[in-house]
Amino acid sequence: MKTIKIKNTLSLFAAMLFMMTLNAQSLVSTTFKDYESNENYTRVSISKKMFEIIASLDPEDKDEESLIESINQLDGLKIIVADSSENPAALFADAIKRIPNNFEELMTVSDEKEQIVFMIDEKDGRVKELIMVMKGDDEFILIDLFGDINLKDIAKISRQMNIDHLDKLQKLEDDKDDSDD
Repeated sequence: MKTIKIKNTLSLFAAMLFMMTLNAQSLVSTTFKDYESNENYTRVSISKKMFEIIASLDPEDKDEESLIESINQLDGLKIIVADSSENPAALFADAIKRIPNNFEELMTVSDEKEQIVFMIDEKDGRVKELIMVMKGDDEFILIDLFGDINLKDIAKISRQMNIDHLDKLQKLEDDKDDSDD
């Protein structure tokens, strides 16, 4: 009887560790492994350690101090870019289809040249992961930012790190400011 209890406890513990490991990985690392390993794509991966190094810098003012605090909460950033793609619309549709149901659409930006969709995984009022999927005339971009994310600061972070298209999140804050008037 004790052996069964110990086995059940060990099984439960192993399952919990597995779930914690899954939660610590980015969507790109799990759902988009084939994109991440495709040599035809440009792949960028920024680890938590890099964010910690950035966060260790001395801030010059209050805005920079707030930005550094936000950066310190990030666990990673993964970017996949398919330049000169023959069919960015197919890559875009495939990427959107693969995003799990627990992600909700935050915002869509469309014009005649590109379409950008932002999706978030939010738990208990905290954004744990932000996905941006973009298609242009001949390019496809997938950005996955994960950690404890403050959406207000993401546009600022993207400008500082020169991450194209995440600055579109500034529209969220602009729209909020307009509605406050």
